[in-house]
Amino acid sequence: MPLLPTPVILSDGTDNHTYTFQNQIMVGKSVVSTYLELAAAASAQSSFKTKYDASSPTLYRNVMQVNYMLPITDGSLKLATFNISGVFHKQHVKADLVKKGKIVAAAAAYAGAWDNFISQI
Repeated sequence: MPLLPTPVILSDGTDNHTYTFQNQIMVGKSVVSTYLELAAAASAQSSFKTKYDASSPTLYRNVMQVNYMLPITDGSLKLATFNISGVFHKQHVKADLVKKGKIVAAAAAYAGAWDNFISQI
């Protein structure tokens, strides 16, 4: 079951990006759902993915990921990837986990957070 409805519109704060569900496949022990940004230039290879590995008897491992080919100084395109991940016990209370996940989302939305995050390079 895909994490998001399709199509889904996600904003980068400047532009809206519409991602359309493409497939859900097993990759090793993980279930990977792929959404593509069909309106983006083909060279951008814009995708949004969710991954989860429920093979552990005690832990869930989940990831949300965005990938985009961006230009570097010589004009060539190189892949940029951002992830949000979570690892938690299968017996944790869902409501508690949702609240902790919202802390990460709030930090990412905090004024200047992304500029500071990128500047740490």
